[in-house]
Amino acid sequence: MKRFFFLCLFLLSWHPAAPAASSPQARDIVDQAVKDYVLQTSSGASMMKTGSWVGKNSKYKNPLSHLKDFSDHDMTLILPPGTDRATALKEWKKARGFIGYKIRTKMHGMGYGKAEIERVISSISIYPPQQLVAGVSSYQEAKKLFATIDNGKKLVPNLARGGEVEGIFGPGDKAFRQAYESRAGRVVYKMGNQVREGFADLHHMLEGYGKFTKKAAANLSTQFAQKVREGLEQGHGKEVGKNLERLAVYYKKTQSLNRIQHRSPLGAEMDELVRSFEGLGSAAHAGWLKNNRNRVQEVLAGVEMELGLYRRLAETSDPREIKYILRILERRTPLWKKLFTTAGEKWRGMTSNVPWGKILRGFDRLMWALTAKDAIDILQTRGARAATEYLAKNLVLSQLSLPASLTAIMAEIAAEESMAEIKAMGYAIVTRYQECDQLIAGIYMVKGRERVGEGMDSRELARRYTTEKEVLDFLAAQ
Repeated sequence: MKRFFFLCLFLLSWHPAAPAASSPQARDIVDQAVKDYVLQTSSGASMMKTGSWVGKNSKYKNPLSHLKDFSDHDMTLILPPGTDRATALKEWKKARGFIGYKIRTKMHGMGYGKAEIERVISSISIYPPQQLVAGVSSYQEAKKLFATIDNGKKLVPNLARGGEVEGIFGPGDKAFRQAYESRAGRVVYKMGNQVREGFADLHHMLEGYGKFTKKAAANLSTQFAQKVREGLEQGHGKEVGKNLERLAVYYKKTQSLNRIQHRSPLGAEMDELVRSFEGLGSAAHAGWLKNNRNRVQEVLAGVEMELGLYRRLAETSDPREIKYILRILERRTPLWKKLFTTAGEKWRGMTSNVPWGKILRGFDRLMWALTAKDAIDILQTRGARAATEYLAKNLVLSQLSLPASLTAIMAEIAAEESMAEIKAMGYAIVTRYQECDQLIAGIYMVKGRERVGEGMDSRELARRYTTEKEVLDFLAAQ
């Protein structure tokens, strides 16, 4: 009985051993490798860490416990001012090699296999120092640079050496980078023989603050649009949704800087798509893309066309070009959206190279051609749309090889813009040969427009009043 009593007491007081500790955090392994690099380097380099892996962010997804859709470990190498390009390239390659080696060695010693090690390595991107990308003005230029940067070989920020070129380049890149680093960045630097970590603000003050200009906003929007298109081509729902969110933000900023007041139907639909993506778990991203692919493609096509105009607006100083571009951008009707998206689909993949200067010169020629005699004759007999369609097909736009939908946009605006000029010119022709009192009395004597009083033209007057006295008496009574 005593033995049974002690056995029961033991069972009541016994607790199972604590479960094995959860998987180590990959961010701790990466963070230590970064600190080791900064401590040993003699180049004066520091490292800007950015993203959910910084600090104790609850949104962090550990690559050691998530097989896919895990968090990235992004960072940017910072070198002292005055570092030349050759030294910058050498130090960037050294940082990549050192950090990758440290992580592989550490994880191998912890018992991890090749699959886990390479999954962590694939999550790491070390962006090059500014000295390497100075002068790069677009995403296309960046892709060309990284394709041959390593003695003719490709080298990209990701340590797995795979995938597309990452990052934002050209006008606005500093402003965008600093805004992001201020929210989710920390600088790892060396002071004496110790490694320290601090906020990004001091570094931003030392390097000078970036500014959002019209050109910067248009460039940022364009690069996010390109990233959305790459995500569509790769079938990557997360990348499409993430970059669509950023595109929506900078598209609105571009509109605001250019003082476009009316809300765009394209922007409204993009906002709806962003709202449908927000809050979705990683497992739902593929389904979201499947259900919304056509809508995203349609909106993206139109937005890319608009961004081409915004980039041109930031570059040109020609007042007539500025006038026409603003006139196009301020149109916010469903038909407008349809025309823009149709034109964008036709020029998919080449919207960054649309010859806007040539188009707008053609637009200028169209505007002037509308004041020609043939246009006025057609306008009077068949209306404004018939006149512009005639010119678009036969005189001006046929020489530009433009999509029919863009021709329609230009012709429609040209018709509206030219009506004031045509009316003013017609009025000048009328008044050139008449006295003011005749115009006030409603008497028009220009050939083709002769009219007296209430709707009576010169031919009807001649038929109704056949003698000189009858005509004089009638005019005296007006």
